[in-house]
Amino acid sequence: MARNDNRVVPSNKNLWETCKREAEKKHEPGSPRVIHTAAQLYKDRGGEYSGLENKNSSLTTWRKKTN
Repeated sequence: MARNDNRVVPSNKNLWETCKREAEKKHEPGSPRVIHTAAQLYKDRGGEYSGLENKNSSLTTWRKKTN
């Protein structure tokens, strides 16, 4: 089965990897908090995403509740 090409991906791969490494130092590797923290760092540093975001996804709903 093919992957969904409508997913959101970071536009700046180098910045994303840097943010992910920093987040892995703060949280246990493999934890969902790693990706959440990395995404916050990425956005705070001006990172942008390409692709289409699903406004009805469970992750989007969770993010709205936690912020």
